[in-house]
Amino acid sequence: MAPPHDPGGPGRGRLAPAGWLTRLLGWCAPLLGASLVLFLGLLWMQSSAEGIVRSDGERMAVIGGVLVLVVGMLLWLQGRAQLSANRLQATEQSLRFLSDALLQAHRELEHYRESEQALRDADRSKDEFLATLCHELRNPLAAIDHAGELLMDLNDDQEQREWAVRIIRNQTRQLALLIDDLLDLSRIAKGTLTLNLRPASLAHLVRSAVDAARSFLEEARQMVVFQIDHDPMWVEVDPSRIQQVLINLLSNACRYSDPGKSITIALHASRSEVVLSVKDQGIGIDPALMPRIFGMFIRGDSARDRAPSGLGIGLRLARLIIDRHEGTILARSDGIGFGSEFEIRLPRIAPPSPLPAPEDTARPAALPRLLLVDDNRPMVEALRLLLQREGHDVRIARTGREAIEAVAAERPDVILVDLELPDTDGLELAQAIRSTDHSTTPPIIALTGSGRPVDLDALQAAGIRVLIQKPVRIEELRETLARIAREGAGTR
Repeated sequence: MAPPHDPGGPGRGRLAPAGWLTRLLGWCAPLLGASLVLFLGLLWMQSSAEGIVRSDGERMAVIGGVLVLVVGMLLWLQGRAQLSANRLQATEQSLRFLSDALLQAHRELEHYRESEQALRDADRSKDEFLATLCHELRNPLAAIDHAGELLMDLNDDQEQREWAVRIIRNQTRQLALLIDDLLDLSRIAKGTLTLNLRPASLAHLVRSAVDAARSFLEEARQMVVFQIDHDPMWVEVDPSRIQQVLINLLSNACRYSDPGKSITIALHASRSEVVLSVKDQGIGIDPALMPRIFGMFIRGDSARDRAPSGLGIGLRLARLIIDRHEGTILARSDGIGFGSEFEIRLPRIAPPSPLPAPEDTARPAALPRLLLVDDNRPMVEALRLLLQREGHDVRIARTGREAIEAVAAERPDVILVDLELPDTDGLELAQAIRSTDHSTTPPIIALTGSGRPVDLDALQAAGIRVLIQKPVRIEELRETLARIAREGAGTR
C-alpha cells in the first residue's frame, strides 16, 4: 500500500500560492471594478463634456451601460479564474495520485523481486533436499541389501553373521528415524502433532537417549562424558519426543566430529528450569550460518564437505519440539574448528509424590495370545517369528473378514490391527469386532505406516488402546504387551 501524500511535499509548495491568489482575485475583482466604474462615472458627470450627452437621463443610461459592461467582464474574468483554479487543483491531485502510484509500483516491483528470489532459493533448496534424501535413503538400503546377500552366502562364520545382522538393524533404524523426522515436520506444520506429556526425570531420559544412540556412537568411536547433578531434575514432557531431540543432537555431534573425540552432556537445574547442553569437539559452526542454524535444510559449506549425510532438518525439528514444550534451544560456537554446543532449557517441576514404586518383576505376567491383522506378508511373517520367539501364540489374518472369523473361532487376548487393510478400514474393523461381542472385547493395538494424521478420539471411540508406528520396534511392542498383561486386559 502506498503511503499517504505529504501536504508539505515539493509539489504542494509550488501550487498552493497560485491557488490562493486566484481565489483572492475572484472575490475582490467585482468590488474593485464596480467602485472604479462609479468613481469614473461621477467624474464624467461633473465634466464639461456636455456636448456629447445633453440630458441627465442619457448620462445615467451611459453610466449604467458602462457599469453593466464592466461588471459582466469582471464576472467573466472571475469565472475564467475559477475554472483555471479548478483545473490547477485537478492537476495537483493528478500529480499527487501519480506520485503515489509510482511509489506503490516501485514497492510492488521490489516485493516481486524479493519473492522471485525467495522462490529461486526455495526451488534450489528443494532440489538439494531431494538429492540428499535420495542419498540418505539409498545408502542404508544398499547396506541392508549387501548385508542380506552376505547372510545368504555365510555358512558357519558366526562373527560375520552377527556383523551383517547388526548392519541391517542399525540401517533399518536410521531409515525409521529419517521417516519419523519427515513426518513429524509435516505434523507440526499442520498442527496435528500430539504430545503425551507426563512427569519424567530428565537425567533418566538423557541416559536412555545415549543408550538408543549407542550403535552410531560406537561406529563413530565417540565417547560420551556425563556432567549431571545429583539433584532431582523433573520436567513435564513427552519422553519419546525429548529423546528424539537428544538423539538428533548426538547424531550431529558424531557426524561432524573426528573419530575418538568426546561429546559432553551436562545437566543441571536452577530453581525454575532444567538446563541440558550437548557439546562436541567437531568442526564448529560458521558465524555467518549461526542466525539460520535452526532453519529448514540448513547445512554449511564446511558441513557438506565434511559430512555429506543428513537432510538439514534435525535442528529445525528439535526447535519445533522444544517450543511445543514451552522451552528454548540455542546454539553456540566459536567458529570453524572450535566445536559447537547446543543448550536446552525446560521448565522444572516438583518431583511427583509419591514416586512410582518399582515394578514387581519376580512374577512374569502371562504371555497373551495374539491375532495379527495385516496384509503385508513379509512384515507379518517376520513379526510373527519374533513374537513366537518371545513365547506368544500368534495367529494371522490378512483381511477384515478373516479377522472377524478368527475372533469368533478362537478368542485372542490382544488384537494387532493395521489401519490400512485391503477390504476395510482398521477403525471400522475394530468397531465391528466390538459389535460382535458385547461381553468383553480383547484390547486392540493399531499399527500404521501412513503419514496422514490420525484422529485419536476416533481411535479411542473404536476401542483401540495404543497406536504404534511402523516399522514396529519389538522393544516398544514388548513393553506394550507387558503393560496390557499386567493390567489384566482381555480374557481367555
